Amino acid sequence: ARCNAAHNNGLESFPVFAAGVLACELAGVDKTTVGKLCTFHLLTRVAFNVLYMGFANNTAGLGRTIVWALSLVSSCQLIGMAALK
Repeated sequence: ARCNAAHNNGLESFPVFAAGVLACELAGVDKTTVGKLCTFHLLTRVAFNVLYMGFANNTAGLGRTIVWALSLVSSCQLIGMAALK
């Protein structure tokens, strides 16, 4: 059940990430910067899944919230960079 919930959360976060990547590509944003943000996003998603599937306590809940927020911020930053280009 926890694995499925973590997977569904990833599916819910993907459209914002994909929109950011595509917007950066179309706007011609520096690929090195985009690559670093994409890597950061993917690492935070991995951390989220590990925390979600592996731990079920308040500390892990706080950790999940932090890495989830960081992944969302990185996706929004991609969109922002494209908008400012």
